[in-house]
Formats: sequence, C-alpha cells, structure tokens
Amino acid sequence: MIEPAIAPLGFDWKIGIGLISSFAARETIISTLSIVYNVGESADEKSSVSLIEAMRNAKRADGSPYGRLWWRCL
Repeated sequence: MIEPAIAPLGFDWKIGIGLISSFAARETIISTLSIVYNVGESADEKSSVSLIEAMRNAKRADGSPYGRLWWRCL
C-alpha cells in the first residue's frame, strides 16, 4: 500500500515501513530496519552483516538494486 507512494524515490516497502515508524521517534528507524532486514547479533560474529551492508545488497525481483541514488549517500 505504501510502496506506490515511495517507489518514485527508488525505495521499497522495507524503507516505507522504516519511514512510518520514524514519525514517532527518529531513532526507531534503525531498529525497525534491522528487524525488517533481519540484521542483529548472532552467535557467529563473522557471519553477522551490518544494516548498511544488508541494505546495499538488497535487490528487486528483477535483480536491480533499490534506491540507486540514495545508496550512494551511505
């Protein structure tokens, strides 16, 4: 439902959920995106992926990256 509104920006539903949660408090976007991208502490530190890395590696169904312009800022 939110994806059509944010698709012109190059964002997917995951970023949309983070944006909605960030209206309550700005620091909640990090925890929300960590949950959506399944990033966090794991038993094996070497296999743990950072949130930025997970977001940079996210792909659309056709294999193209999300938010090509936005990720250059990270």
